[in-house]
Amino acid sequence: MNYLCIAEWNIQMGIPIPELLVFKYAPFRADRQHDINEGNLLFSLTDGEVAMPPKKGGYVHPCENGTEWTFYPQPEGYLVKLYMPMYGRTYLMRADREWKQVVTDWKAKDAEDAWALDNIIMLSFAVSSAFRNTVLMHASCIRTAEGKGVAFIGQSGAGKSTHSRLWLKYISGCTLLNDDQPAVRIHEGTPYIYGTPWSGKGNCYKQEKACLRAVYLMQQAQENTLFPLEHTVAFATVLSAVSVVKEMKEAMKGVLDTVAAITLQTQVAVLKNKPEKEAVMLSAGVIEKKEIKI
Repeated sequence: MNYLCIAEWNIQMGIPIPELLVFKYAPFRADRQHDINEGNLLFSLTDGEVAMPPKKGGYVHPCENGTEWTFYPQPEGYLVKLYMPMYGRTYLMRADREWKQVVTDWKAKDAEDAWALDNIIMLSFAVSSAFRNTVLMHASCIRTAEGKGVAFIGQSGAGKSTHSRLWLKYISGCTLLNDDQPAVRIHEGTPYIYGTPWSGKGNCYKQEKACLRAVYLMQQAQENTLFPLEHTVAFATVLSAVSVVKEMKEAMKGVLDTVAAITLQTQVAVLKNKPEKEAVMLSAGVIEKKEIKI
């Protein structure tokens, strides 16, 4: 079996990565023995027979990318149906309660199947890691030369990717960690943000991490202003950017605990801005302070 390593979690792959996904997942391969720590095994993904779920009783979870997931609670775990309406295709999965062992009936045939597997891996990571102090966040994120992480969240068109590009232009030594779905993990009490294979149109697949220092909710404005958020509002703001499956109560509790830990240790603020250097200097000034919270 091959292994992937994402956010310093190992994923055991009993399914070969299709050629169309090889480039995307290449930075996250962990084939060398010393890279693999069984204590960090997040879940295993294998192919096999999966029973058809019942026609009724499932929880439907639509995603922004057009896919639709339906979860069917079972005594031993979950049956899951992935429906891709744009292709009229359905894939089945079964998993235990904490999403450590995942089996799918997925088979490789064409590009649509490859994209389906990408979705299966991403969903499995989001659910399994929710039990283990890790979340996927819809954000564009930067790593500074000093190893500090900054995440930009907000609605589509709010300027997340634009602000990241401006940081790359005006702040020396910055790198783009991820432009769509970075992971945030509480490791030894500290929040770290990681590059993942899921980067949208940004095609930024970096196997790197940074200590998360600030999360900015981006809003377009005529003037550049920054408003720190108190903890309750900061919690709700970060939670709105995190991938969750509300119907899975056990996983949802883990998400809430992780978001609470993130907001206790990270500056969360609204950044009203114009796409210009002044806005970058304003947001960069916060993470240079010794005290993160304002």
